[in-house]
Amino acid sequence: MPIRVLIVTALFVCVSSRPLAAQEAETAETGGGGAQEGASPQTEGEGNDRGSTRPFRGLFGLDDSERIGASLSGSLFGAYNNNVAATLPGVPLDPRYHRSGWYTGAKSQLSVNWRGERTSANGWANAGTSYYPDFDRPLVPAYSGGIGVTRAIGQRSSLQIAQSVRYSPYFLSGFFLSVPSLGELPVPPVTSDPAQDVSGNTRLQYNTQVSISRQLSRESSITAQYMYAKTDYSTLDRWYDQHYGSVIFRRRLTRHATLRLGYGYRSVANDTGLPDVPTFHRDSQDFMIGVDYNRAIAFSMSRRTRIEFTTGTSYIGRSNISGDEFATSAGSRFHVTGGAQLVHEIARTWTATAAYRRGVGFSDLVFEPIISDSYVATLSGLLGRSDSVTVLASASRGSVGNVSTINRDYSSYVATAQWRHALARYLAAYARYAYYNHDFSRSIVLPLGFPQDLSRNGVDFGLNFWLPVR
Repeated sequence: MPIRVLIVTALFVCVSSRPLAAQEAETAETGGGGAQEGASPQTEGEGNDRGSTRPFRGLFGLDDSERIGASLSGSLFGAYNNNVAATLPGVPLDPRYHRSGWYTGAKSQLSVNWRGERTSANGWANAGTSYYPDFDRPLVPAYSGGIGVTRAIGQRSSLQIAQSVRYSPYFLSGFFLSVPSLGELPVPPVTSDPAQDVSGNTRLQYNTQVSISRQLSRESSITAQYMYAKTDYSTLDRWYDQHYGSVIFRRRLTRHATLRLGYGYRSVANDTGLPDVPTFHRDSQDFMIGVDYNRAIAFSMSRRTRIEFTTGTSYIGRSNISGDEFATSAGSRFHVTGGAQLVHEIARTWTATAAYRRGVGFSDLVFEPIISDSYVATLSGLLGRSDSVTVLASASRGSVGNVSTINRDYSSYVATAQWRHALARYLAAYARYAYYNHDFSRSIVLPLGFPQDLSRNGVDFGLNFWLPVR
C-alpha cells in the first residue's frame, strides 16, 4: 500500500507544506553553503524571479530570503485524521487507542531578515498548538526559534554562526531527504508539519553551527565547520547529543565540476534513561573525496534545468557498548555515500524537483547507525494569479546497524498534496491531504512508547495569512 500511494502521488506529481521557491542563482561555489544572491528584494508579498511575476509570494510560502525587514505569518486550521491519537502526549500507542477524529489548531511565525555592508542576519520565532477536544490532555504545543549571522572577514573569508531551538512532538524529519533548496538562509526555519508528528513524546532540541570559509584563490577554497546537537525528552529520563566537525578543500576543475577533498568526524552519545542500560557511544568518520557537479542546462522546451551530484565515503567505527541488543552493530565498516538532484523550472511559475541520497548517519530515535537510501519528488506552481498547488512524494528505506543482518530494516513514506487560494493580498484559504507511514523491524530498539509501525491519513483545511512588517 505505501508503495502504491507513493507511485500514484509521484505520477500526479503536483507539494508539501513548504513549497519550493522557483528561483535559482547561477553563482560560483560558495564553500560554506550560505545564502546565495539571486532575486531582487521583495516588497509586500510580490516579487520578480528573473523576470517572472510571482504574486502573493509571502502568502504562498515562497522563498522570501532576499526581502529585508520583518514579516508575520500564521494559520488557523481544522483537521481530520484516521489515527489522531498518534501524537497525543502520554497516550499509549496501543492499537486500541488508534482511532480517527477531528482536531483544530493555530500557529504563527515572526521572521526577520537584515543585511548590512559586511554582515547579514536572519531569525524566526514560531509558536503553535493543536487542540484535541476528545482527550484528557487536549493541547499539544510546539515552539521553535533560531538566529543566523553571516559576517565577511576581510576580502576572502566569511564566518557563519547559527543557533536554533525546537520544542515539539517527535517527528521523523531526519529520515527523509529534504527538498532541494535554491538559496538557503544561514538558519532555515524549522516548520511544524502535523502530518509528520508520530509520537506524543515531546522533546526539546538544540542545534548550534559555526562555519568559517576562506577563498585561497579564484579556483580554490577551504571551509571548516562545527555542529553540536542535543535532544532532551520532557517525559523520559533520556537524552541524545552529537558533535560533528569537518574541514573541506574545494578546487574548481571546470565551470561545472569541483574537486572536493575533506574529512569529518562525528561523535554521538545516546542515553536510554533506563537504569540497567549503559549510554550508547558511537563515532564515525567521513572521507569526502569526490567531484561535485552542478550545471544549469538549457533545453529548447524549457527555461532552466539544474543537475547536481556529489560523492563521498563514510567510515563507522566500533561501538564501545556491550549488550545483546547492540551486538549486531559492533563492527567497523566503510560505506559509499552521495546524492543527485534535478531541479527544473517549468515556464515561469512552476518548479519540479527530484533528488536521491545515499547516506550514513545517526538519529536521536535509534541507538545505532542508519544506512539509508532516500528519494523525493515535488512539483509546485501557480494556477493563474490566485491559486498555488504543491505535491510531494518522499520515501526512505534502509537498515539500522553497522553489520548486515536479517530483520534490521526500516521504511518510511510521506505523500502530501496542497492547494491554496488567495482571498486577499495577505489572506489565503487552503486544503491539504497527507499520508504518512513508517515500519521498523521488531529487532530495532526504539524509545519507550514509540510505535514500531504507524500509518496515518488525514486532511486539514483553514486560513493562512502573511503580513510584511516594516
